[in-house]
Parts: sequence; structure tokens; C-alpha cells
Amino acid sequence: GPDSSGLIHPDDYEKVHESWNELRHNHDRDQATFTCRIQHKNGEYRWFEVTAKAVRDPVTGAVREFIALSRDINNRLQMDTLRKEQERLRVELQKEHELSEVKSNLMRTLSHEFRTPLTLIMTSTDFLDTYADRLTPERRQALGRALLLATPEERSAWGRDWRHGLRPASDADYGAMWRLLAPGSMPVKRGP
Repeated sequence: GPDSSGLIHPDDYEKVHESWNELRHNHDRDQATFTCRIQHKNGEYRWFEVTAKAVRDPVTGAVREFIALSRDINNRLQMDTLRKEQERLRVELQKEHELSEVKSNLMRTLSHEFRTPLTLIMTSTDFLDTYADRLTPERRQALGRALLLATPEERSAWGRDWRHGLRPASDADYGAMWRLLAPGSMPVKRGP
């Protein structure tokens, strides 16, 4: 048939030429498959998979002719490229989502850490404003020290009870602070 070597992309020409020569000179090998770009009649280069078979003279082993089958794989390669790009974007999106989750968790934690001390300060101030007139100066001073020395968990529990207007069931419930108050010095409210 006609020589089609002029249609092969210049960057692929050497690879194609080596494949044909190996078929021609290597008697142990009768077939080769390779990919290359071939120029379409519209001037565009498209990817092809070429399978070539050497037909040899049974007596001399010399190549009498080549039979080649070419298959346009341009669309398949484009789809593979698109799939790889989609996978890369999916992984990037997953990483972005995970980073966003980490940022959200950090913001929630920081927000909680800032809110907790402010709530304790506000609750303690409200408590002292509401009940300070019922305490002797000595008890007010002792209460102030108890608030400063109490654990964050004790202060947080006190704050919950004060916001809901409840008094703890016993002195053991919340530690030293309640021992500073005389029985009955805080009103008991039940309900929401």
C-alpha cells in the first residue's frame, strides 16, 4: 500500500520506525503493537493503536509484507484523561472537606473555650448580686475565694443550677461553695 510514514506525528516517528525494524529483523517476533499519533485528513493528529504482523517467506524467513490494523483510540485516551482528572478533583474535594471539618471543630472548640470562662464570670457576678445582701462580709469573702478555688467542673455545674434557679440536693453535690452558705439562705425553685 501507499507509504503512510508522512502522516505519523514527528514526536512518534522514531518509536514507530523502531517497531517496524524490529519486526523486519527479529525472526522470533512476528507481531508488534504500539501507539502513535497519525494525522487525520482534517490536519488534526489523533491517537491510534497499531497492531502490525510480519508475513514471512516460509523458506527464507524474509518479510514479504506487513499487515497492519489501526484503531482510533483518541476518544478512549481523552476519557481516561478525564477520569483521572475527575479522580484527582474528587480527592482534592475530599481533602478540602476534611480540612473544613478540622477548621469547624477547631472553631467550635475555641468558641467553647472562650464562652466557658465568660459564663462562669457572669454567673458568679449574678450570684453575688442576687445573694450578697444575705451574707455576712466574712461569708462573702469566703464565697469569693471558693469561686476562685473551685474546679471548672464545679463552677460549670453551679452556673447551670443558678441559670435554672435550682439549689443542689446536698452539700456533697457541689463541694465547698455550698458549705459556705447557711441552710435556707438560697431560695429553692423547682421547675424549668
